[in-house]
Amino acid sequence: MSSSATHHPRFIKYMSENKITKLTPEQQILIPFYREKWKKIALSTERINKDRAAEAVELLYDLICKEKPTILFYESPYQALNQSFNKEWGGYIGFLDDYLRNQFRNQIESSLWRTIWEELNDKIVYELWGIWYLNLWFFST
Repeated sequence: MSSSATHHPRFIKYMSENKITKLTPEQQILIPFYREKWKKIALSTERINKDRAAEAVELLYDLICKEKPTILFYESPYQALNQSFNKEWGGYIGFLDDYLRNQFRNQIESSLWRTIWEELNDKIVYELWGIWYLNLWFFST
């Protein structure tokens, strides 16, 4: 069916008057099959056919009589977010990445220095106490 046919008032009227309100027994039997089919599609990690995907999006926009969007494809969700944030907010992901790295480093450094200080402090106090005690014992006798 051509996209111009879907914009025709008779097509729109036909679609609104012929809504499905009840499934046939045969359709009900097929529900688990289609549920599994679409679940596999939704959870698939296979690469998509970009041309077919773009075609489908453009067809849907034609059906709702809206201007076709610019369709962008990325290798990963991270890349899409990074590109979007770089474009929209001038590198927010980079800023967030730096901020999180600094927070992590500060927490590790703080914890590490606290542990080192406690260990050294205990040793220093123990050694100073020993020196003081020995000096006290030697000089008092």
